[in-house]
Amino acid sequence: MSEVTIPPIFACPECDSAQLTWREDLSPAVAPFDVSEGLRCENCEREFPRVGGVWVLWSDAVKRLQLLQAEAGEGSAEPEAADLSEQVKLANIKIYDTISESYGEHHDGIRPYTQTLLFLKALGDDFQAPPPEGHTRTIIDVGCAAGVGLDFGVNGYTHVVGVDLSLTNLRAVVAKGRLAVLADAERLPFRENAIDMVTCFATLHHLPKPEVFVQSASHILREGGVLLVAGEPTRAAMDHRGLGRFVFDARKPIYRLLARRSEKYFLHANREQQRLNDLAEHGRTHGGMEPETLEGFFADAGLEDLQLFYDTDVSHFRPYGVPDWKMGLLKTLSFQNPFKRSNWANLSAMGRKRVRQSKPTESEDAS
Repeated sequence: MSEVTIPPIFACPECDSAQLTWREDLSPAVAPFDVSEGLRCENCEREFPRVGGVWVLWSDAVKRLQLLQAEAGEGSAEPEAADLSEQVKLANIKIYDTISESYGEHHDGIRPYTQTLLFLKALGDDFQAPPPEGHTRTIIDVGCAAGVGLDFGVNGYTHVVGVDLSLTNLRAVVAKGRLAVLADAERLPFRENAIDMVTCFATLHHLPKPEVFVQSASHILREGGVLLVAGEPTRAAMDHRGLGRFVFDARKPIYRLLARRSEKYFLHANREQQRLNDLAEHGRTHGGMEPETLEGFFADAGLEDLQLFYDTDVSHFRPYGVPDWKMGLLKTLSFQNPFKRSNWANLSAMGRKRVRQSKPTESEDAS
């Protein structure tokens, strides 16, 4: 076979070593991960298969869940997760390995999704500190789904990488000609201080431990690199009361009926699918994110100059706007101001990794 080039940005997700070598004698695993070719970490001897062009740089935790799910697909007993964190990850694997072909049609309620991506990534590009001379630029989209977000706002980046838990999604990313990595968002398998921008669009609420993801993203960002998070439901947006709560809860049986006629409602095909989706969207289901909480995650991870804004409004949280009709109705029925932006709009945030001050030279000290 032709020689395989290992992307220079990769690192072992468990021991953080960049000593990854190409091997053609990996240990057998469960289909579809039962391939003989992939990477081996020369430091800790962990193995990472390459499946259909997808680099499977799984953490130990995600490897266990992927193999459990693969075994279940072969007729074994339904896999059981050990704790809530594993349950959330496994729910995401189950759902997005199933609906990948239908997934990716997004709209933020104000403008088409592609325009939103272009706007946000332009903000992130401008927000970065200049890279070192000769630096090869890399952008990583975590929770990339089928890769719709990898086609926009990536000019100037040599490595354009999609990260997801779904092998099915990532096969679609490979078909787009992008670098596809199956990985754990809590243990991103990239070199320390190497990445220019990490994006996470409408994904943070899918993560059982979002604060750990923010720490992992900060670890791999270069000094002056940017983490950009967008599309996160807030507690205020998820706060439905009274008749508003009744209508919000009543949507599920209606959606199940609609799912019989339209693939648009594929996440509501039946009660089990709805249960899995609620579990997969753990953060949203449990009330959304407080802006102060997200700000704390960024600060604790060494990300500074934090910018928080609603949707794509960067005008210091413009207080009023017009929601879509469904959210407007829910807020009206909840006796909340439907035009107050913080009552319905999703949260976006970006922070820049702290640039450490270099030590002064002897000549600078003398002066």
